[in-house]
Amino acid sequence: MQILSIRGENIASLAKPFAIRLDAPPLSSAGLFAITGETGAGKSSLLDAMCLALYGNCPRLSGDGTSEAVTDIGGQELKSTDARMVLRRGVASGFAEVTFRAPDGKTYTAGWQARRARDRIDGRLQSIERSLARGSDGQILETQLSRVNERVVDLTGLTYDEFRRTVLLAQGDFDAFLGAKTQERAAILEKVTGTGIYRDISRRVFDRNREAATALATLETRRGEHRLLTPEARDEIAAAITALRAEQATAAKQRTAVQKDLARYTAFETAKANLAKAEARVATAEAGIAGLADDRRWLADWERAQVLRGEVRELRDATRALEDARAAHTRLAGEHGTQQGHVTTAQARFDAANSTRDEAERVFKGFAPIWDEAAALDNRIVTATQEHATAAKALTTLKDIEADRHEKHDALVTTETALREKIATAEQSMAEVQGQDVLRANWGVIEERLGTRIDQAGLAEASATEAGEISASIAEDRTRRERLEGEIKDATGQVEAAQAVQEAMKDARTRLTGAAPVARLERLAQAQADLRDLRKAAGDVRLADRTLADSVARRAEAETTQSKQQQALKDARARQGTAVQVVQNLRQPADAAEAAASREAEHLRQHLVAGAPCPVCRSTSHPVMQDGEIARLAEDLRRRLATAQKARDDAEAAATAAALRVEAAREIIDSETALEPDLKAQIEKAEAAFARALAPLQGGPLADDLPDTPRAPDAFFEALQTRLAGWRSGLEADRDRLEALDRRHREADMAIEEAKGNITERERQIRLVDPQISTREKDIAKLEQASAAARATVESIDRKLGPLLAPTQVRADTFGPGAKPQLDRLHDQVARLMDARERIEGTEKDLGELASVLAEARADLAGARTNREQAEETETARCKALEDLRKSRAALLGGEETGVHRTRHNDAR
Repeated sequence: MQILSIRGENIASLAKPFAIRLDAPPLSSAGLFAITGETGAGKSSLLDAMCLALYGNCPRLSGDGTSEAVTDIGGQELKSTDARMVLRRGVASGFAEVTFRAPDGKTYTAGWQARRARDRIDGRLQSIERSLARGSDGQILETQLSRVNERVVDLTGLTYDEFRRTVLLAQGDFDAFLGAKTQERAAILEKVTGTGIYRDISRRVFDRNREAATALATLETRRGEHRLLTPEARDEIAAAITALRAEQATAAKQRTAVQKDLARYTAFETAKANLAKAEARVATAEAGIAGLADDRRWLADWERAQVLRGEVRELRDATRALEDARAAHTRLAGEHGTQQGHVTTAQARFDAANSTRDEAERVFKGFAPIWDEAAALDNRIVTATQEHATAAKALTTLKDIEADRHEKHDALVTTETALREKIATAEQSMAEVQGQDVLRANWGVIEERLGTRIDQAGLAEASATEAGEISASIAEDRTRRERLEGEIKDATGQVEAAQAVQEAMKDARTRLTGAAPVARLERLAQAQADLRDLRKAAGDVRLADRTLADSVARRAEAETTQSKQQQALKDARARQGTAVQVVQNLRQPADAAEAAASREAEHLRQHLVAGAPCPVCRSTSHPVMQDGEIARLAEDLRRRLATAQKARDDAEAAATAAALRVEAAREIIDSETALEPDLKAQIEKAEAAFARALAPLQGGPLADDLPDTPRAPDAFFEALQTRLAGWRSGLEADRDRLEALDRRHREADMAIEEAKGNITERERQIRLVDPQISTREKDIAKLEQASAAARATVESIDRKLGPLLAPTQVRADTFGPGAKPQLDRLHDQVARLMDARERIEGTEKDLGELASVLAEARADLAGARTNREQAEETETARCKALEDLRKSRAALLGGEETGVHRTRHNDAR
């Protein structure tokens, strides 16, 4: 925001209207400028006016003192923080206005005004008035106090506190800042700029850092509690892993074999079930064929009757159509009888309705003359009701007018009596004050000189009191100077003692600092960490070697198994081929022998014809043998065929088992072969990790003792770790001693700095005390001179006011220091006298004007009474006529309304 102008009047020490244009020359081009003047000239009042106009508050009302009550000249009790306290004493009103440009680029004018009742200097203070207007068109945007403040904050982007901290530095805060100590100055800066939050942030950061350090120490302690596995334990775990992997591979092989056997058994059971189902279906089919013999004969008859199918269909359709037509005729005949009954009933109801309608029409026409007469009476009743309501309303109005004029007449009579009593009371109160005419005629001179006498008497007394206080302050300052010199001597001794402590530890501290135990500890800790990494890398290499050896052994075993099972598979396939050939050679003779041994074959043999083909095998030649020999031959062939089939099945099972074992061995070989590059890569990776872990150690304290191969035993690394641990203990002891010496040295430095700071501060205070003593001695001389001048002024005023106040009961010598309330009471008394005189003159004038008004009111009251009596007679006549018409109408239609009666009879007909 940008302040463009400040205007105001009667703000604190600024009595006359003032205006400062910051947007016009010369201030608009001045850049940096200063507001200067004597104490009380109004420099701070300008800033107060700016704050009042913008925020309704100002720095002089925002102090840290108590909010005590102050009695205003108008008799009000005001808080010392009330914005109306800024209004200059002895004035009736004051205002402050600020024109500013907001961040939105537009100009606005904010105003503040305080005034007294009736614009009198002794009037009661009224509520503060605020306003905010737009500069472009002068439109008032806000007038409520809270809304003006909210709108100003929105436009400027600054609250009152932020405005004081960023735009305006209050005079009191600046004085306190200049005279404050270093720590107090920091507190004031925090208060003025609102940066206390950063101090809180710093404290929180420190606390969190301390908590994090504690947590880190805890974690390091816990880390020290954990130890790496020994090589023997790691070897045991690796051996257990290898054994578990071997067991896993064996179980996988067994599972594969079991799964294949299970699949073969499942297929066998499925085939047996399918065979049983097929045999059942064959038996069912044969039984069905036998049971359908009658159907087959019927089908033969149906085929013969197929030629008559069209004529039969036409006959069936014609018969169905004839039956449908007969049913429809029967249904329609029944519906016709029902509808004929409905028509007869409806005709009877229609005839009865015609008779009722004719009767209702006759009655309706008979009521027509009565309805006309009733309607005419209804219209007259409505008119009479309206006339009566109008007369009643006019009567009420005239009664109200008469009562109002009677009330006004009574009020005027009462006012006349009160005015006469008021004049008598005022004259009596004025007569009670002795010399009241002198006081009223010369009050301006009397008040000014009495006020001056009070001020001068107070000045003389205050000067004497202040001179005594300054003398006491001089004595205190001299005592303080002696105390500061003693403190300087003590601080010098503290500096010398701290320097002696530092000198005593200098040699030991220099020796330990040169040894650099902290840096060596850090390097040693890094060497320990690197050695642990090297030991881990060596263990990884040994583990990778064992894993690769186990894989090679498993692959060699699988290759041996594969070779054996391939030979077994070859042998089983050969046996299977031989058995299949035997089964094929025996199957046809066995089937023929079985056929020959059956009853059907015996029947067929009995009907064979020489030279004719056999109906079974189509052969024209058959051996001639007895039926018993044929049966024995068939039995021998069946036994030999079963033996061959069993041999074939055994060979097939053996071949399947061998094939499964070959497949399992091949899978192991493929798996281990595919795994070999990864295992070798793991060995190379472990060796590379060992080389990387070895590199940082080659330039350290263990460079000559490091292993040449990653396959060194774990005990070798354990010995190196033990050697590093011994070195670490010695370095930690040196580090702790150095830290203790550094801590004591820093404490001595802090003591020296603190003592030097105390010396500097005491010397500065002594330099401040000396000028203060000199200045205060000069102030005592000035105060004594001012006191003498004030007493001379008081004596001169007493000589001048003595003759003037002689006719009154007022004595000038009673108006000494602190007599301001006495002068205020005298001022109030004179003001009441002047006010009483003015009231008497104004009341006499009001009585003259009231006489003519009272005569006019009496005439108006008499006219209103006459009009009311005439309206009462008219209302009574209209009421009687309305009652007569209502009685005549009640005799017609039984008192029912004409429209309702006509509608009812019209609905009935």
